[in-house]
Amino acid sequence: MPARLDRRHFLSLLAAGTAGGCITQAKEQPPGAADDEPLSSGRAQSSQHIVYHYEDPFDFGVMQGPEITDKNFVGKNNDLPTCFFADQKRMRWALQHMSVLQRTQRIARGREVLEFSYEPLDYSSVSVKAANGKDISVDQWLERTETDGFLALYLSRDQGPLVATEQYFNGLKPDRLHHLWSMSKSLSAGLVAHAMEKKLLKREGSVGDILPELKQSGLGTATIDQVLNMASSAKTYVGDPWSFDGMIDFALRRWMVACGLIEWNEMDPELLKLGCLGFLATVGKEANRETGFDYKDVDSRAAVAAAERVLGRPFHELFSDLIWSKLGAEQDASVCCDQVGNALTPG
Repeated sequence: MPARLDRRHFLSLLAAGTAGGCITQAKEQPPGAADDEPLSSGRAQSSQHIVYHYEDPFDFGVMQGPEITDKNFVGKNNDLPTCFFADQKRMRWALQHMSVLQRTQRIARGREVLEFSYEPLDYSSVSVKAANGKDISVDQWLERTETDGFLALYLSRDQGPLVATEQYFNGLKPDRLHHLWSMSKSLSAGLVAHAMEKKLLKREGSVGDILPELKQSGLGTATIDQVLNMASSAKTYVGDPWSFDGMIDFALRRWMVACGLIEWNEMDPELLKLGCLGFLATVGKEANRETGFDYKDVDSRAAVAAAERVLGRPFHELFSDLIWSKLGAEQDASVCCDQVGNALTPG
């Protein structure tokens, strides 16, 4: 019989599961939706205790058939935002097949694979607060958040780390890569920490001193500590700082174009030639802004660029040698890159 799991231990387990899983946008619930809605049928459990909830986007004709047309193509003109927001099925296919839609670089695993033992835990009595404040079961929570993969580990004093539950939804499989979005930032920051440990970077060091090409940008005077904490004065909007349209214009029409995620920009076609690092040099400075946290992809990428510069190698090689190959990963990873070959480490 599986062990019982109380709420306190489940919350610790949940933190590990969320970090290891891939949770995409939440499913909208109609007004007055019942909180005891049953989980979708089709669950099957393997002898290795892996649970599959199957509804594969392939089954709906996405990227299938002898001729790819607008009806079954995941996105028009290889435009990632189009396929991300067109519908759930196309988005799910895209998140599990980024190498088809975007340039990627291989991150090689090491030779030894770390194997975990399974000790399933019964979490049926554990509830989670839904957005409406009501308690729902963990299974209901996984379905409503449109989770693609859920892995939870716990540490046993006698046996070390054990797998409490491993579940796959929406066609995801153990050997299929899934886009990590901004969880990549936490991983790539490890390279910056390594450079600091080697005394090659200092927290108080200036980004502009390490990357002279950024000296005149809004990132030039920021310290490594500030870009690590997204506290630079870099301007990440166009026009009114409080305008949602201004932030979207910066992100979708400038940053994502420069990164090669969108292959057009009617107002500034030169953006396509920049790549993500070239774009950093064009970022302005926000006047009269007190330093403090402000979520910015450009800060994160500047920190990694500084580590790449002092360590003398590109991200995918460094991350493979220093981190991924040491973890006992079973599969190679990959990182999306721009049209110039720079890794898109912000996710």
